[in-house]
Amino acid sequence: MESLEVWNTTYSHGDDFEGKIMFPVLVSLVIRDCPRLRLRPFPPRAEHWKIENSDNVLSSWEKGRPTCASSSASRTYMRVKSSKVPLHQWRLLHHLPALTRLSMEHCSDLTSCIEGVIRVLSTLKSLSLQHIDQPELPKWLAHLTSLEELDIRYCKDIKALPGNVLALTKLEELNIYGCSELKRWCVLEENTSNLAHIKISIADNTNQLYRVYRSEQ
Repeated sequence: MESLEVWNTTYSHGDDFEGKIMFPVLVSLVIRDCPRLRLRPFPPRAEHWKIENSDNVLSSWEKGRPTCASSSASRTYMRVKSSKVPLHQWRLLHHLPALTRLSMEHCSDLTSCIEGVIRVLSTLKSLSLQHIDQPELPKWLAHLTSLEELDIRYCKDIKALPGNVLALTKLEELNIYGCSELKRWCVLEENTSNLAHIKISIADNTNQLYRVYRSEQ
């Protein structure tokens, strides 16, 4: 639906001119191939979001404090695929304060991140990076102090885990799939001691499990 431009997420009912929220118990929302689409006046109350090739949904929001209507979901999961918008322009994140799981796939610019976005991402418990064409993990990962699980898939240019990621105190699980350079780094003897406190699963491009490290604590 490339020509779709606006989705009004509220409707008027009787004398209520402020409008009622459309789909108040929405669980899953999928928006695909809608590059012009804008959601107004605020995002729907959905627990699971999937946004693919629909960059306006991410970026076309006014700056400022989010509306209270956006924060009803106690936990939110969002998957973003095929985005060309820099991460610091993902203003939708400010309207999802309960975001706990985030997946980024084929996203072109994840290096630029401003303080406001970092503040939102700091509540993440699970992060997945897939098919990201950059030579190193984003520096803002060091600020994800609530992160428990990190999933890295098919990021062929990433060669190592930076120390600030290994220092995340709540990180319990690391999954690496289809990252040959990163796999070589992880299995080096000098690096295994730094990974001993994390359960690590490593698989090759065929998803064949290669090696698993388990915490001895």
